[in-house]
Amino acid sequence: MAWKMNRASDGNFSIIFFAEKSKSKANSTESGKWWADNNKIYMKTAGVPTLDVYAYSFINQTSVRFVNVQKDPSAACQADYEFTDSKVFKKSQAFGPSGAH
Repeated sequence: MAWKMNRASDGNFSIIFFAEKSKSKANSTESGKWWADNNKIYMKTAGVPTLDVYAYSFINQTSVRFVNVQKDPSAACQADYEFTDSKVFKKSQAFGPSGAH
């Protein structure tokens, strides 16, 4: 499974799930609210009664490691899991031609 996450600065998030790594065909979407407190990120998905909670730590300036510490008991995946999010820069945010800032 692969996904594309957008966490906006206004506290909204959207996520698109894909069945394959190439991300060529979406198979589901979710949206809701998110916030961070005390090195944890909280996600309240619309229509889901409980929060997903992840402990997080910064790997570098563009990557964050997440470890699931609380999940919705009705979620399809009940296994403990962790993942790394990496910031994807839009062309307007890209660094100069040499990659240096």
